[in-house]
Formats: sequence, C-alpha cells, structure tokens
Amino acid sequence: MKNLKIIFAILLFNLLFSLKAYAFELKEIMPSQFPGVVESNKIRLIYIFTSWCSVCKRVFPEVVELYKDFDPKDVDIMLISLDDNDEVVNDAFKFYKDQNFVIYRINQDSPQEVMQGLLKAGILYKGSVPHSTIIDEKDNIVVNGSYKIHSLKKAVEYLIKNK
Repeated sequence: MKNLKIIFAILLFNLLFSLKAYAFELKEIMPSQFPGVVESNKIRLIYIFTSWCSVCKRVFPEVVELYKDFDPKDVDIMLISLDDNDEVVNDAFKFYKDQNFVIYRINQDSPQEVMQGLLKAGILYKGSVPHSTIIDEKDNIVVNGSYKIHSLKKAVEYLIKNK
C-alpha cells in the first residue's frame, strides 16, 4: 500500500509539472477581423513577427518591456504572430510565461489574405518580419516598416508628450 502511495505521488507530481501554463494570452484572429482589432482611440504600436525569425526572437524581450514602459491608458501594444499554429507560438515564447501580454495569431490561408487584412487596417505590410507600425490617436500612421525597438519607444514617447 505504501508503494502505491509513493507511485501515485510521483505520477501526480510529474503531471502537475509537465502541464504547460502561459500567462500571456494567445488569440487567434482571421485577417478580415484585423481592422477591428487595431481600432482604438489610443496610440497603437503594432509589432508583426514570427517565431522562426531570429531578429524577432532576439528583440522580443525589448518588445515585452514596452508593456512596462507605457500606460495602457495611453498606448495599445499589439503583438501579431504570422506563425502557422498556436503550439509553435507557445513553445517559442514559453520563456515569457510570467509576463502578461496578448499575442494575436492571424489564421491565414494565404499571405495575400494577410496583406489585405493588414492593408484594410491601414498597415502597409510588405511581407517581411519584423514589421512595426505606430498609429496615433487620430488614426495617422506615424511609423511603418522595420525599426529598432528603442526608436519605436522614442516615437511613442514623443506622441504621448505631444498629445
């Protein structure tokens, strides 16, 4: 009987610590839903990435830091994954399990469909990652392209200061 309890305890321990738990939230959206996702009366910083992009992965800690740098009342930071499935995103970013942020994964049938969805939201995405767009509170595109994270931060700080 004692051996059964030990075996049960070991199995329970393994089960509890093998479950994947992520604090970041992964939301799947269709390209046609994207314009509604970015609709806001706040400054929006949109960061488009993939888990296989080495540059994206290298700067991702800086991107996550932006959540701490800006008040959510002033700025919406939107992380957009172009990965094929949720598992890939979860595995690639499991190191951020204690961070609170949302990753939107665009469910796509074709790159053209994604580009059309982004274009309808005013984002001139040309197909390369990482891609960043900053939209001010009046829906003007202020930044659009590939920029260093510190440059994006300075642009958002400028927009907040000059509201």
